[in-house]
Amino acid sequence: MEMIANPVLFGAGLLALLIGLWLYMRSGRTVADAAQDAAWDAVKSRDIGALKKHVEGAVSEFGGATSVQDGAKKIAGLAAREAMSRIKRTLGVLLMLGGLVVAAVGAFWR
Repeated sequence: MEMIANPVLFGAGLLALLIGLWLYMRSGRTVADAAQDAAWDAVKSRDIGALKKHVEGAVSEFGGATSVQDGAKKIAGLAAREAMSRIKRTLGVLLMLGGLVVAAVGAFWR
């Protein structure tokens, strides 16, 4: 009796799981993650000034633009990075779940 019913499916599932985990870990930080980290730092230090400094730093990045077009390019770049980060994170989660299902099918389906 074999331990794994279909080793090819099991291996493909594990590969999909690892690729999904890699995508999830490499997805980068979103704006929401950065804001949440700043809020936790403010709570831990019991200093609302830390959160104010974070917000001022984020706003000054766009306020330092020399023209309206330069500011629009910076905001568009931020939006593109945000979208790609969320897409990679979602794709990573879907690949992990799919990999688990395929690995389970490969391990138990006769």
